[in-house]
Amino acid sequence: MVSPVVKRYLLALDRYKWPSLATLLGVLGISAVVAMQPPPPPQYRAEGVLVQNAPVVALTATGTEVQQRGQGIISEQFLLADVLLEQVSQELERRGVPMEPEAIRDRTTITLESIEGEDAQVQRVTVVFRGPSEEQTQLTLSLMFEAMVELSRVTNRARLGAIVTALDERLPAVESDLRAAEQALEAYDRTEGPAIQAALDGSLLGSISGGQQQQRQNQIALAGLDAQIQSLQQRLGLSPGQAFTASALSADPMIAQLRSQILETETQLELLSPTLRESHPTMQELRQNLAAYNALLTERAQEVVGGQDLAALPSVSEVRQNSTLDPARAALANQLVTLNAERAALASQQQVLRVADGQLRQQYASLPNKQLERDRLAQQVALNQALYDQIQAKRIDAQAAEAETVSSLTVAEPPTVVAQVDPPTNPILVLVVGGLLGVVAAGAVVFLLDLLDSTARTAGDIQGILTDQDVPVLGLVPGLEATSVQGWPILYQPHSPDLEVYERLRSSLRRAGNLSEAG
Repeated sequence: MVSPVVKRYLLALDRYKWPSLATLLGVLGISAVVAMQPPPPPQYRAEGVLVQNAPVVALTATGTEVQQRGQGIISEQFLLADVLLEQVSQELERRGVPMEPEAIRDRTTITLESIEGEDAQVQRVTVVFRGPSEEQTQLTLSLMFEAMVELSRVTNRARLGAIVTALDERLPAVESDLRAAEQALEAYDRTEGPAIQAALDGSLLGSISGGQQQQRQNQIALAGLDAQIQSLQQRLGLSPGQAFTASALSADPMIAQLRSQILETETQLELLSPTLRESHPTMQELRQNLAAYNALLTERAQEVVGGQDLAALPSVSEVRQNSTLDPARAALANQLVTLNAERAALASQQQVLRVADGQLRQQYASLPNKQLERDRLAQQVALNQALYDQIQAKRIDAQAAEAETVSSLTVAEPPTVVAQVDPPTNPILVLVVGGLLGVVAAGAVVFLLDLLDSTARTAGDIQGILTDQDVPVLGLVPGLEATSVQGWPILYQPHSPDLEVYERLRSSLRRAGNLSEAG
């Protein structure tokens, strides 16, 4: 018995024989066209190898650093840079082989691989270029190798130039900072250097100790002078100022002469007063002379003393009294004045020593801060000097590295060209494969068209539709061919197996009708 699927496919093949036949013929036509194609032209493959390069003798650290960085940037993007491809394209056009940079990029394959050995950073660069002719392929890859080596060398030199430029730009600012730090240290040493040096060599402590010793000696001397002055004051009954005044007045000859004249006039007045009245001309003349002598005495006393102790001489009598020192008392008065002057000098010196001692102590107390400040300034100078020396050394090293800067790539294997010829295609094999593909495509077209057709073509399709709609199937009537003239199918054989099917269908219909009437 034929499978329903096969039966349905055969029916679909009968319905869609023309589309399937067209598909088969189309595939066969395409196969024939492919079989008739001429063989492709030969392709040429040029391959070469670049390895990383290093200078024979490296004397500078900058040169070694630039070389290492140049080796580290080798990549496919670097080796196929736009500027490199543009340069190669221009050179090819100049030699009569025009080729666009993008075409060069598309036809180039670069493989980077590490070389096992002592230096794991060394890389092997394999470059492959494919072209239509042997000469063009060889020329293009050779020019690319030259451009790659030159690009690496130019890149290294540009990086070295950038280092020198950066150092030149940095140097003025560093030099300015160094000069400013040195000037600050010099200014600090000019102002605070002597004090720091005095503290370091012990002269500051010696000055403080010497000042204290001098103050103690002055105190002892002041105590002795005070004792002597007090003793002389008790003996003379005069203060140092009074002793100075009395000594000055007693030593003046004019005052002594005026005193004698005053004494003589007073003596005459004393002798004549019992016999002469006050209105007597002689008495009046003597009185006038006495007044004149007293006035002259006062004026002379003011001239001698200088107005310093006039408050202590309210009357002429005191002037006369203070100007009558005998030589012994005058010597004591002079000694008292001298001692008082010495005491004033020692007291002034003591005051100066106290002020100086305070300043020295304050200077000694601030010494640690001054030393720290100077150390900080000196450290700043040292740091700036170290940075300046480092930049100068780096700059000299970079300038010396220009002579040993080479390309980071060198040609290890020059380009070699190999022709790549594809074997010709067998036309018969192409037609056979095309026929098989055409049969498969035709069958697929029939199958797809049958899937798109929703018409029920077999009894199984109808039975499936009824089952989906929940319609009970009472029986399956076999198909009968119409052989009579009227075109009605008739069973002629009395014992045909189809009679039993019809009997069961009739019984099912009758039973379904009875159930319907009973319900």
